[in-house]
Amino acid sequence: ERICAHVARVDADNWGVLAALQLPLPGDGVHGVNVRSVELHEYSERGRKECATHTDFGSLFTCDILLSDTSDFEGGRMLAPTFAGSPPHTCFEDEQPFERGDALVFLSHKPHAVGAWRGGTRRTLVVELWDGPTCVGNHRCMGSSGEERGGSR
Repeated sequence: ERICAHVARVDADNWGVLAALQLPLPGDGVHGVNVRSVELHEYSERGRKECATHTDFGSLFTCDILLSDTSDFEGGRMLAPTFAGSPPHTCFEDEQPFERGDALVFLSHKPHAVGAWRGGTRRTLVVELWDGPTCVGNHRCMGSSGEERGGSR
């Protein structure tokens, strides 16, 4: 509920997507904006080393929450579009301020990345919200049923 409320506030302050589409957040599990995926991303010796520029196609909003203290890792900086007024398909060089406990919200169709990891352990909780039903199961929903198996980003 707190993540949904935060996303709704950021949207109201920056883009107005929810108002324009007349979608409630959170939805009721079927209608409105619901959770599409919740993922733990770990950058470490055994985990990822970087995440190339991509979009979260099919989702409306992405919320990245940094779980690690920035002193626990080197590199792995969040690269995301600026909040207000950034063109929809531009590449970016903006390193976003991102400290432990911060929740960075952005429109999912905007390109974003994580720079090269150089040491330590970086953990981030990534929550994607979409205008489909709440996704159930250990996978990314791709269709309207909320239960379909989908591919990766």
